[in-house]
Amino acid sequence: MTYLIILIILSGIVFVYSIKTPYRLIGVHFVGRGIIDSSSDYTYINVVANFSIAKIFSVFYIGVFVIYIYVHRYRITGQLFFPIVIYIMAALISSVMAENISGFAQFATKWIYFYLLFTLAYYIGRQHSLGDVAKLLVISSFYPIANQLLYAIIQGPKCITGQEICSYIGSFYHESELASWIFIFIMGASLGIYHHRGIIRRVYVLIFVIGIISMYFNGYRTATIALSVFIILMFLKNIKKIPLLYNLSIVLFLIGMGIIQHESIFSSLNVYLSDIVIFLEDPGAYISLTGQLIDSELFSGRLYLYNQILRLYVNGGLYVYLLGIGPERISTIIGTFAHNEYISTLVEMGIIGLFVFCWFLIRSYYLIKYKQNHIFECMFLSILITALATMPFHDLRAIILMAMVLGIGLGERNKIKRNEL
Repeated sequence: MTYLIILIILSGIVFVYSIKTPYRLIGVHFVGRGIIDSSSDYTYINVVANFSIAKIFSVFYIGVFVIYIYVHRYRITGQLFFPIVIYIMAALISSVMAENISGFAQFATKWIYFYLLFTLAYYIGRQHSLGDVAKLLVISSFYPIANQLLYAIIQGPKCITGQEICSYIGSFYHESELASWIFIFIMGASLGIYHHRGIIRRVYVLIFVIGIISMYFNGYRTATIALSVFIILMFLKNIKKIPLLYNLSIVLFLIGMGIIQHESIFSSLNVYLSDIVIFLEDPGAYISLTGQLIDSELFSGRLYLYNQILRLYVNGGLYVYLLGIGPERISTIIGTFAHNEYISTLVEMGIIGLFVFCWFLIRSYYLIKYKQNHIFECMFLSILITALATMPFHDLRAIILMAMVLGIGLGERNKIKRNEL
């Protein structure tokens, strides 16, 4: 009891300290979120009225963000406001038609959470240098990385029930939860390399390498592919800004890790090539929206899953074509997520929802695309790649990552434009 009282008092002091600036508020929030995510055996158990500690934490901070933005009179940037509002309205209509209001509540809460984080991140980008932002992202995402590497040493890999592959994910529940924190950590390191010079840049290169090692240990194939794309795009676009020595050292490190992991890499490539050959021998057995399919593990079972989900859309009728079956319903009907955000949006929100979603993504991309710094643009593209085989827009950690990419990226771009005037 004494320990709990001390913990509550310390938490209160830290929280009061954090509300001085958006920079501190986001940093403390991320640290708390990372600790809660890493204790899923306890923090996701319902404690009050079907609310777990994790849900209470999220709802609490949504309230804090709303009050904070109102008290400080932060103007909510309209550049993403209307796409988000229209997207939420489309979800509401879809939910009403499908009589699935609970699904809408989950959907709306996540996107409100995203927009509040985006707003605060925007002001961080406008008010702070990239060096400050790099420090914020690295420090606030350090605990998940340290947790993973420590558990890798003292405990080894963690095998999740129902999955064949074991991963080094520390005390996190799933590799996807940890992967988003690794992305935040690596993005912070990338900004540090881009912004700093001398010894500080060397430190950030080391931090970057630690992040790469962490992602290798994580073992999440979709995230690893997306990270590879991010690294290639980032260093190609910023090659004149970063000395050749650092580019070469990172490339050599990646080759070295590839040599170490060659058995795993070649094994994965062999599986994918075999899947392609099997698929091409009889495509009709694996693609059918009306007939019976072979329940196959081709492409990790994704192809069979996509067919099953798209069948809900094809056989749904006119209103389903337009508005879908309702947000958050696929997992209820099929028993799992779609593992593809674009297919999920089409089926759950219809062609109208997919159109608004794509409008939001395209609008977001061009808001953060500018010549001086391509890191935010490259990271956003990597998020879109992960959406092809997983569900980043359904996961709070990936929502955090996306909000920081878009918010800080837009804030930095507007700051540069303001200084050029």
